[in-house]
Amino acid sequence: MTTLGYGLGGAMGAKLAFPDWQVVSVTGDAGVGYQMGNWETMVRYEMGITTVHINNDGFGGYGPGFWGKGHSPYTWELTGHKVQSSAKVAEALGIQSERVDDPDEVAPALRRAMKANASNRPYLLEFICSKHPVFPGWIR
Repeated sequence: MTTLGYGLGGAMGAKLAFPDWQVVSVTGDAGVGYQMGNWETMVRYEMGITTVHINNDGFGGYGPGFWGKGHSPYTWELTGHKVQSSAKVAEALGIQSERVDDPDEVAPALRRAMKANASNRPYLLEFICSKHPVFPGWIR
């Protein structure tokens, strides 16, 4: 898990160095935007990597929520997941993908991704999440 998309480059390097390892890249909305151009590389080189997109319709730390009012009101609010879908973008590039909005489906989805990776196929999981913490009592 890294910021702004570096995680995919790191995951690809790990997969090239250790092809038998299971490799998972976890990213958020900002990172997935930077990564999309490189998803095709995983298809072309048959890299069995799972990309997990934590889709909460916003860039973390840029708006209301954890950090108060935010310092950039034009970047924290994104086009919502009801309009755009990184899973559909991945599919268009030849990556098997699925969108998960039920917490009970996270583990089965990860198992499906790992199975695809075992056949050298990349997989994208788009987890639909809340922008704000469910239990924010510790944030004042």
